[in-house]
Amino acid sequence: MAVTKPNSTVFDKGRLLRRFASEWLVYLAIMMFIGGLLWWMWSSAREAVEQRETDRLRAAATVIEQKTIRKLETGNRALQGFMNRLDAWQKTPTTWADASAYLEAVADSNPDFTRLLFLDSKGTVLASSGEGKSDLGRDFSQRPYFQTVKRQPAADTLYVSEPFQTLRGRYAINLMRALVGLDGELRGVVVAGLEPQTLRTFLNSTLYADDMWVAFAHGNGVQLMMEPDKAGQSGLQLNRPGALFEKHTANAGRETVAKGVTMATGQFRFTVLRTVRLPVLKMDAGLVLAVSREHDAVFHSSEKLRQNFALIFLIMAFGAAGSLSLNQSIRFAAKQSAAQARQELEERDEALRRFFLLNQDLFAIVDETGHYTRVNEAWSALLGYSQDQIVGHPVGQVLHPDDRGKVDDYRQKLTEGMPVGGVVTRVRHVQGHYLEIEWRVLHAGDQVFLNGRDVTREQANMREMEKVNAQLAEQKLALQEMAFHDGLTGAFNRRYFDEVLHSVDFHRILTHRFHPILTHPG
Repeated sequence: MAVTKPNSTVFDKGRLLRRFASEWLVYLAIMMFIGGLLWWMWSSAREAVEQRETDRLRAAATVIEQKTIRKLETGNRALQGFMNRLDAWQKTPTTWADASAYLEAVADSNPDFTRLLFLDSKGTVLASSGEGKSDLGRDFSQRPYFQTVKRQPAADTLYVSEPFQTLRGRYAINLMRALVGLDGELRGVVVAGLEPQTLRTFLNSTLYADDMWVAFAHGNGVQLMMEPDKAGQSGLQLNRPGALFEKHTANAGRETVAKGVTMATGQFRFTVLRTVRLPVLKMDAGLVLAVSREHDAVFHSSEKLRQNFALIFLIMAFGAAGSLSLNQSIRFAAKQSAAQARQELEERDEALRRFFLLNQDLFAIVDETGHYTRVNEAWSALLGYSQDQIVGHPVGQVLHPDDRGKVDDYRQKLTEGMPVGGVVTRVRHVQGHYLEIEWRVLHAGDQVFLNGRDVTREQANMREMEKVNAQLAEQKLALQEMAFHDGLTGAFNRRYFDEVLHSVDFHRILTHRFHPILTHPG
């Protein structure tokens, strides 16, 4: 009979795969949670870095702003002092000499102002300090800064000119105050020239990182200076569509914190812009201060943290995925092997069941405690017991009480794995009488296998034959007695003596007794 090869897919493969899929969903959920947690940690750290850098840039901007305001106030006081004294000077014959001397004294005491001038209503230079002495009498009426004041003269306004290039090739700005008559007409303009060179030492001291720079620009967008100095920066027009300067202007000149490409350098930077104005005096245009750091440098530590978190996440993700995949592979193989083993066991069990079913001998399996665990149908056919009446009950239950000790007699051989055969015991029929069963017994592992054959008839025939043989032996002895004794006297007769003499070996006796004489006659 052909044995069907076990099918490796007898287990519920679909159910196992669905369970595996649910485990992968849990894995994805956990990875998403961990990824989200790492992202939140990184975002929080990045926000902390951004906030810290914003605070530092704002602090630097505040220091520079306060310093710049003080310079503007100094310049304004010098210009205001000139205006206050002009009427008194004009009453003396040395008016413009006195005015020039004042401007010279202001220049000496304020090195930030390289040139101080006084222009009359027509733009002619009437008084000047050191570097501007050569300009006395010159016509500056067409200079843009003079035209700015002339178009809208106001006594309460500090005018700030657009950055312009001096004869020395350096960019500077002019601070100006207008003398206005009672009729509102322009009477003259006091000018203080401010060059940024004097600010560079101070500005450099505020730079706390190699990638940092500070810049000043006019309120209309023309850049005055940058520190550290970079070629092509002074005079650059910053107020272009989409530029940070335009965003700052749209912010009404208030403080702007921006991340983006700066027009000045074309780099993606982190920048704080602030418009500097005098708090107690109207200004026609402010100075825009920009304090900036390179974006990648600012967030370098944050980027490293992101990379580390990404590496940690990848290691965790791939490690967990690999472990889960390996675990599922092992479990799948184990389930598959277990299913195959179960099927093979079921097939062997089915073969054993059929063997049990078809065999007319008694077959039984007994556990190590001496209880039946399985019996075949012959127990019912031969002894009348159902499965429930035998399985789970001790072996001695159906044995004759006098035969139960035979089990112990063969226990040692069984424990050594030696099969025992020819053991005959009396087994009680369900109706109460006993059948004689010859057993073959084998102990394997923790089980004992029994094979019993009904020998009741054979044992009866054997006992009957033994009884007949015993009777024949008795009859033979009686006949011998009759043949060897005289019927009247009871004494041994001649037949008895003939039988005795015939049975004695006289030749052996004579040879043994007279052997020395026969071998040595002399």
